Amino acid sequence: GDAAAVDAAVRSTTARLRYTKARKLLEAAMAAYETAQAAHERLDEKDPTFEASGTKLLARLDDVESQRGALVQLRSDVSDIKVAVHALDSELTTAKAELAAASSTIAENDRLREAIQEEERRAFREQR
Repeated sequence: GDAAAVDAAVRSTTARLRYTKARKLLEAAMAAYETAQAAHERLDEKDPTFEASGTKLLARLDDVESQRGALVQLRSDVSDIKVAVHALDSELTTAKAELAAASSTIAENDRLREAIQEEERRAFREQR
């Protein structure tokens, strides 16, 4: 019940923080790629650093793709956790409704028991 809800809330917060961090890492990787791309485009193909620049550009592109993949996975994790939190909220609402119904039944039983006892007392007084 409550422990599961707290655990889900912690998991949700942690996942959202990881997602935010991953998004920032993706943005940084994209910025590094754009910088490397601009530098590479300024080079002449005969420049001795052209090939190394191209290799660096491909490495930056791999970083972007890796970060994008991590972000997609984290987005899926956040979505799964939201579903779990919703399910727990639903279970909690059902449990509260069942508790309220049980409390109402107990209260009604108490009232009936009191009425029966009062009726028995009245009948006993009348018999004397």
